[in-house]
Parts: sequence; structure tokens; C-alpha cells
Amino acid sequence: MGDDDPYGGVVGVGGGLKLKGGDSSSKHKKHKKHKKHKKHKHNRNKEKEEKALLSTIQTEQQGSDDSESDDGLTEAQRNFKKHQHKRETERIKALAATSHKERVQKMNEHLSTLTEHNDIPKVSWTK
Repeated sequence: MGDDDPYGGVVGVGGGLKLKGGDSSSKHKKHKKHKKHKKHKHNRNKEKEEKALLSTIQTEQQGSDDSESDDGLTEAQRNFKKHQHKRETERIKALAATSHKERVQKMNEHLSTLTEHNDIPKVSWTK
């Protein structure tokens, strides 16, 4: 470490980076992988599906009760959510009523009515 080395006085050069909150003296620990049995996993998936189905059924049954219960929303918020849900269902019904072919035809008609100012004009240097 001569006088020409600008980093000669820096302490800890060459060591690894230290992470906050980690114990620098201990080595990196390997995590053991646990073997999973397919039988148990399949049973757990069935149980989860059944629980999810039961919870959706319960929420649907409580859906009519939610409007009467105090769920922390004001009257205006409840009305807003109700009308928002109504608009969304109407929009979905309208989309479901038209077929893909009809939507493509409608889009083509719309595009044909647009002005063509975005089209690139043909440029010919010879004529």
C-alpha cells in the first residue's frame, strides 16, 4: 500500500457485503425441503374447495342481509355500490348479447367513419 493507492487506507476492502439485521458470524443456512405426499395434498385441495364453496354460499345468502345490516357504510355509499353493481351487470349483459362477429363488424364500421389523417401518405420520388 503505497502513497499512490487512493484506497489504501480503507478498512475492510475485499470482504463480502454485510446485510442489515443478519448475523455476520454465522454461515448461510440451507433450508431443508419437506416431502409432500400427494394423497394429503389432494385431500387438502378438496377441503379448501369445499370451504370456498361454503363461504361463497354463505356470502350470497348474507347478501340480502348486508343491505339491512350496518357494515360501516353510509346510506350514500350503499346506494353508490348498489347502482355501480347494477351498471356493471347491464354492461356485461350488453356485451354477452352481441357476438364476436357483430362486434368486429361494428368496429370496422367505426373505423371506416374515421378520418384518415393518421395514415401515412404514399411518397414517390420518381413521379
